[in-house]
Amino acid sequence: MTTNTTEQKTPPVPADHPRGAIHELLRRGDREAAELFQRLVRERRHDPAGLRRMRILFQEQSFETVAKPAEELFDIRTATPEFPEYAPIVNSEICAGCGEQFMGTKRAAGRDAPTCLTCAQADCLAVLGRGICVLRGGGYPPRDLMDSRRLDA
Repeated sequence: MTTNTTEQKTPPVPADHPRGAIHELLRRGDREAAELFQRLVRERRHDPAGLRRMRILFQEQSFETVAKPAEELFDIRTATPEFPEYAPIVNSEICAGCGEQFMGTKRAAGRDAPTCLTCAQADCLAVLGRGICVLRGGGYPPRDLMDSRRLDA
């Protein structure tokens, strides 16, 4: 099976680059947008008028980009994709502590009865907005916080 694929001709500055967004704005020759970004985003200075101006500049840049022909932005070619294998289907278990259903591979180690990581207060890995993190003592949020939190508050 073949499919058409696109790749950007000029790779974007990596997100982890210390001045990635500013570098990209300066590369485009937009010093005003770069200075506004530095002041408002990087330095977190409060300036409502500057924020409005930065949004206008970014909107103009966006419209300029989408108006360009695809061939100018991307290297379009035919490719044969490599598909990853399907994720395994894992049986669920019922926690002996709380009665909740949990994925069998998330069972706390060293327990005779099926026990979820929260009831076992075991550390576990999780993918959060800041990347892969270790959740200490049974995950996030802690069970005592979950039990005391009111949904209508």
